[in-house]
Amino acid sequence: MSRPRFEWTFNFGHLVMAGTMLFSFGGFYMLTDYRLAAVEKQVDRLSTLVTQSARLEERLVSLTDRVDKLERR
Repeated sequence: MSRPRFEWTFNFGHLVMAGTMLFSFGGFYMLTDYRLAAVEKQVDRLSTLVTQSARLEERLVSLTDRVDKLERR
């Protein structure tokens, strides 16, 4: 049984396959980067909303306390 040999030939099919792979990797990188940026924007918006909600909650508690104090008088 003979050893397998590697042929150093290069044809157009190899170029097409290499180009397709490079194009696919580039597209994957760009799409992932775009989607990650969109998710980061949404996280920033959500964190702002959570902060505003917490502030409103504190104001509501403060106003409730004030109303309770006024009702006691």
